[in-house]
Amino acid sequence: MTLLLATILFASPAKPLNVLFLGNSHTSVNGLSATVVRFLESDGTGRKVKAQLISGPDLGHLWAQKRVQDTIKEGGWDVVVLQGQMISMSHKYDYSKAEAISLANLAKKSGAKALFFAEWPRANNDESDYIYNIYADIAKKSGAEVVPICYAFDRSTRAKTKLSLLGSDGNHASPQGSYLGALTIYYWIAGIDAKPSVHAEHGVTNEVAVTLHAIAKEVVEVSRKKAGKVPTAAQWRTS
Repeated sequence: MTLLLATILFASPAKPLNVLFLGNSHTSVNGLSATVVRFLESDGTGRKVKAQLISGPDLGHLWAQKRVQDTIKEGGWDVVVLQGQMISMSHKYDYSKAEAISLANLAKKSGAKALFFAEWPRANNDESDYIYNIYADIAKKSGAEVVPICYAFDRSTRAKTKLSLLGSDGNHASPQGSYLGALTIYYWIAGIDAKPSVHAEHGVTNEVAVTLHAIAKEVVEVSRKKAGKVPTAAQWRTS
């Protein structure tokens, strides 16, 4: 599980990379999945990416759809990115994880690498550890991996980018936040030695883009090295 996906997926640069995204509005807003694809196609490997996004309110609803299961079973996917586990906003309730586990298991059975996308914390909520641990438990039970986007947001606090990574509702990412989320997924797939073109977009200047690339790479590198002992939100913000 600690091997870089790059050594598995990119032995032949000419081989197309097929990525399926399953998630809710956190994945679809601001074109996060499309931004991941742009980075994957911009790092000099010459790879072409086939990507598909299927949206739903949560992973439970997505699992219940026959078309979702059929899409995964069709095979040919190298990576399936899963986002939208039901999480208690008050942190007081537990929701079924069986559907998320089933989706990851189906993806793996079909020959894909299953990646869970751990969402960023809401405004004024210290909840990254809570979110990450829920996904980590699902990953442990399914053999999947967790892309700790929540900790990339925490790390950005220490970097003092002065960017607002959250939208006006305090829940969804701003365009800049989606940019950071996409970068974290990208480096998790391609490896920290990958060198994508720096896209100055969504209000992100070249200077800030370089900072966000560095944050995403650091979070991916440290999280992979630490395996089950990923730093806490407080450590990402201050250490």
